[in-house]
Amino acid sequence: MSLNCSSAEFSYVALYSFLLSVNDMTYCRVARDFMFTESNGDRSAAPNFLILITDGVSDNRTLTWLEAMAARAQDITILTVILIIFTR
Repeated sequence: MSLNCSSAEFSYVALYSFLLSVNDMTYCRVARDFMFTESNGDRSAAPNFLILITDGVSDNRTLTWLEAMAARAQDITILTVILIIFTR
């Protein structure tokens, strides 16, 4: 997912498909390795924020923690939104 694309190039369908295929630890890794890179539009003077929307359940808590710490080491701030759906 490039930060350099125009709104005409942006595909919500592609984004939705991508999001369905990854988990919390993968989001952090994708942010570090692909999104927040100079070749994908990252600017050194701008802060890096990753907004992570999750159900709060990790497939692997240890790896999720390690990926989050690696993102922090690269000055990526992760804002986490946990969605809880209550049904009757």
